[in-house]
Amino acid sequence: MMDRLGKDEGAVLPLVAILLVVLLLIAAFVVDLGGVRVERAANQVVADAAASAAALTAGLTRDGAQVCEDAKQYVALNSASIGSVAELSGIDCSGFVTPQCTNSTAEHASSTTVNGVFIEIAYPVADGSTFMTSRQIGAPSQPASAADGGPCDRVGVRVQTDWAGAFSGLVGAAQLPADVHAVADRKSTRLNSSHVRTSRMPSSA
Repeated sequence: MMDRLGKDEGAVLPLVAILLVVLLLIAAFVVDLGGVRVERAANQVVADAAASAAALTAGLTRDGAQVCEDAKQYVALNSASIGSVAELSGIDCSGFVTPQCTNSTAEHASSTTVNGVFIEIAYPVADGSTFMTSRQIGAPSQPASAADGGPCDRVGVRVQTDWAGAFSGLVGAAQLPADVHAVADRKSTRLNSSHVRTSRMPSSA
């Protein structure tokens, strides 16, 4: 009888060790999810600010080069990783339509990576553009409508960074992408953030 009890007690140790490993993996996974959410939120602020400011310029001028320059300016102002607009020289604004965007103008985008931050600016933004769809898993999608304005009414900004998480490293993924984008409408400065495609800011008074 005592022999059997001794064997049972010894079997508990491996079970406890396995449970500890599982708990550590769960904790690392939760920390990673929180870190990615914080990173995405910070990136969303940059994308929203740049798209909104550039959309106001589009409403005044429809000059693609100026729209691009203003978007770059607000990316630099709002990103903690980018010190000045000069660091965004990889985005070539000269390739954007100038002096004025028209209904026949094709979507144009330019991008660069600075200090681990990927930035992409698009103007005009076509109805079928990837900027018009959600990047969030499970978020509803919807086709462009009259409320979204035309392609020349919209400016898109994408921001992506990579989060080096604890859990991702354990399962062989070195980094987790925090990829967001925003599209702003020049007519009402309506904003479509990539977190929820159907959520829009009310029109400005």
